[in-house]
Amino acid sequence: MIDVLAIILLLLLMALVSGNNLSVVVGALISGGILRKYSAFSLALIGYILGLILQGSYLSLGANTLFPKNADNILLIVEFIALLVFIFAHMFGIPTSLSIILSSALIGGSLAIGILPNGFYLLSLFLFWIIAPIIGIFASFFLMKIIKSKEQSKDIWKRIIKMKIFLLFASFLNAYSLGANTLGLVYVLEPRSISDLLLSIVAIVIGVLAFSKEEIKLIGNKILDIRYTNAAISSFVVAMIVLLATFLSIPLSNTQVFTASLFGVRGSYKYKISKRAVGLNIALFWALTSIISIFSVFIIAKLFT
Repeated sequence: MIDVLAIILLLLLMALVSGNNLSVVVGALISGGILRKYSAFSLALIGYILGLILQGSYLSLGANTLFPKNADNILLIVEFIALLVFIFAHMFGIPTSLSIILSSALIGGSLAIGILPNGFYLLSLFLFWIIAPIIGIFASFFLMKIIKSKEQSKDIWKRIIKMKIFLLFASFLNAYSLGANTLGLVYVLEPRSISDLLLSIVAIVIGVLAFSKEEIKLIGNKILDIRYTNAAISSFVVAMIVLLATFLSIPLSNTQVFTASLFGVRGSYKYKISKRAVGLNIALFWALTSIISIFSVFIIAKLFT
């Protein structure tokens, strides 16, 4: 019974994170008029699913380090708290990080049963969460400077077409990295069969169709004034950093790095194209959800197990 409930909760998490992250993956494609809504959703779905199938297992080491395999009753609490915190964020239309929420909840679950996860891995995890956005800022800044310095051609339409193609590629790569990392983290928490993989794909499709509206609106209207170059660079930087984290088996938020990279893009202009207050509020919410997840799981696990 516990195993069935755990799988149901994991499927719900996969559905929610698939929709919640669409803004980061294809928001610019839709707002910029490059693809229609459902064409962009299809692009994201293909990336999500391929990333999950091809590289989702890379997160097994990280998941096993954060939480022991033989504590199914605690894992159920971990998943339930992660789901509640994630839904709370979704209700307010705030792009949040399932990677941070779930990783923090796993840490709280381990502490509740008297196990401290590997210190070196924890240090690497927290440092990566801090350093990755900083890398995103500087990488986006310098890439934008390089591209702007190369824009000497008088054929503006040719430049736009090239950037649209680059944005399509970067958006797909961004979706792939999310499937490999965040969705991979959720998937590897329970032993899975082919039928479970198919159920996961169904959950991803449902999430994309049902849980994307507010997040698309937030990124498109509040954080970024859509420009093809800006969105393409941010998406490409996010994908590269998250794929690196995937190879290292470190859960990392696409939304976190994407938001940071927008400030790098912003810094390359003499005027503002992103709203700092919104970005700071989101960063604060990420920190709070991490703390809430750790302590909530720890307290509830202590009370009910």
